[in-house]
Amino acid sequence: MEQGSLQTESAQRRIYTVLGRVADLSIARVTDSLRIAILVAPILFSLPGIARAETFETTDYEVAEQGPALPAAALQRFGPFSVINPATAELNGETDSDTPALFRKMLAAYPGIKRITMIECAGTVDDEANLEVARMIRRAGIDTHVPANGSVRSGGVELFMAGVRRTHDHGAEFGVHSWEDDEGRQARDVPASDPVNREYVAYYQSVGLPAETARAFYAFTNATPFDHIHYMTEMELARFRITD
Repeated sequence: MEQGSLQTESAQRRIYTVLGRVADLSIARVTDSLRIAILVAPILFSLPGIARAETFETTDYEVAEQGPALPAAALQRFGPFSVINPATAELNGETDSDTPALFRKMLAAYPGIKRITMIECAGTVDDEANLEVARMIRRAGIDTHVPANGSVRSGGVELFMAGVRRTHDHGAEFGVHSWEDDEGRQARDVPASDPVNREYVAYYQSVGLPAETARAFYAFTNATPFDHIHYMTEMELARFRITD
């Protein structure tokens, strides 16, 4: 019996040893699995981030195609114009050949707009379209305003001048320079009698500048080459009657 007991006890030890090794192996495998999970987890969790990043990039691209992001408080956007409330719109961005049609849609949807706050306008890529929008602003009896942090340059100044009442805060920027056509010609390269030159002078007169002031302001803008820009001083704004 004693020998049998010893054999039984020995067998039990062998079983415990095997079970212990199995347990150790299982623990090791679990540990390895955990290590693998820890290593892989950042990669797995980064995949949705990449997808979201691609989505954001696509959204940003679409916004860039349509114009700057819609201001948080805006009701609707029409190209570079955003309707802030039924009586006020903001301008953020340059105008192009699509802007006149979009501006008409905005006025049709919000006929009560009486003021355009010009936050940022670097100008236009289509001078004719820009002047068309300017004339619509004038006909609609809309006021224009550039706040202290606002900046209108090149064709943006023509848009500002369309306002029936033109106001600005201290610190607002007004940048002017000569136009340039597709052939690289600037205002100085064509005769004063050229239709393009006459059109600008006529436009300045249509928004309230006396004939002599209109011609003087046009010459003043063209004195700065296209690849440079001159920011007007308060005295210059008053001299050419740009603001009220």
